[in-house]
Amino acid sequence: MEASFWFKMFGVIVGVCVAGALVFLFLGWAWYTWGPIMAIIAVFVLVWLVAYVVDRRRTAEHLD
Repeated sequence: MEASFWFKMFGVIVGVCVAGALVFLFLGWAWYTWGPIMAIIAVFVLVWLVAYVVDRRRTAEHLD
């Protein structure tokens, strides 16, 4: 295996860790600010938005 593979692997791992930390920071902030019910609702809304965007992109790609 060459070094570029390991550099890419390291970049992916760092990116996933940073994304996970941001998610936990958002959840903690939402929980502290709005309480548990609104934090859960906020997470559901974010997940729904991401799923909506992904679905629209795949639908647009499929129609072309």
